[in-house]
Amino acid sequence: MKYWFMILLIVSSAFTPNASIKYNELSTSFASEFATHLSPQEDTGKNYEPESGTEYSPFFLLNQSIPVDYSPIVLIPDYDWYVNNSLNYYSDTYLAGIKINETSIDLSTYTHEDLVAVGVDWHVSGYGLHSCHNLSYSVYSDTYALLANDTIEIEIQLDEQPQIDYANSKIEIGIQEYHHIDFPNDFKYTIYPDGLVLYSLYLTDETVTYEGWIKDEKYIELLDLIWSYGFFYFKDYYFGPDDNLLLDTNYYTMVTIGNESYYKFFTGLTTPVVAGELWDLIASEVADLNYIPRTGIRLFGRSGFWGLTWGWWFGIFGGTAVLGVAAFIGSRFRR
Repeated sequence: MKYWFMILLIVSSAFTPNASIKYNELSTSFASEFATHLSPQEDTGKNYEPESGTEYSPFFLLNQSIPVDYSPIVLIPDYDWYVNNSLNYYSDTYLAGIKINETSIDLSTYTHEDLVAVGVDWHVSGYGLHSCHNLSYSVYSDTYALLANDTIEIEIQLDEQPQIDYANSKIEIGIQEYHHIDFPNDFKYTIYPDGLVLYSLYLTDETVTYEGWIKDEKYIELLDLIWSYGFFYFKDYYFGPDDNLLLDTNYYTMVTIGNESYYKFFTGLTTPVVAGELWDLIASEVADLNYIPRTGIRLFGRSGFWGLTWGWWFGIFGGTAVLGVAAFIGSRFRR
């Protein structure tokens, strides 16, 4: 069942360069950004005789001539299909029906307005990597008179999820709001296999970065969670008919394995439930860490001090010690 997302990110903490920071106020749940861009059309109320070879697909972004290479699919009615059939896309009286391979989807908890706002998630990975399916869509009046229906056939072509290389990987989540060019409030969390977490906040004229730490075992758990959610099957960009890619908040999750990076963006109410849940679960592990400024002296921190990690300092001191011992031994022999 499709849940209403709540997209509310409050990132308004005041940062001081010499203070430790704890993000208690960061909310990682989705707030209701239901933008009703209504353009009502007249409902003719006439019975509809289906025509073959229709120009439009009844489902947004789904066409029987283009194989689908992602999962889940969001089944949401297409606006142009309604216009082509002289129907009101935003009607509050219509009834809708969806069938997958002649099996009806339970839409008893959806009004027609719900369906065109959020759609229905359909996880196709359970059918295997390659399969074909018939999708049917029907629109009825409130008196159950058929107004329009249509059927398309789609082909599913999925690739296998990549094997996880824990040591050569990283995880990143964040938001991008393209309409805040002059006053951006974008941010991202970047998580590394050793447990280092970098929090980057994009201010008007600079980017401020803080660091925190989780256990490296937790990193492994997060990467396993991402794989179990079928992240690599997700669509690269999820958006709906009423979403504005330049004005709406864009959430993203990115996983890098070796030299390959996988970015998955989503915006608006038509985001699949699992994509929002996964983003929330990752954020919940890193939002409340005790972050400290990344710049400046970091005495006795896990990451070292003077901008160098402890590994670098051990190498420097170790090399200096070896050279000192060699010099001492050499001076003894010269005597």
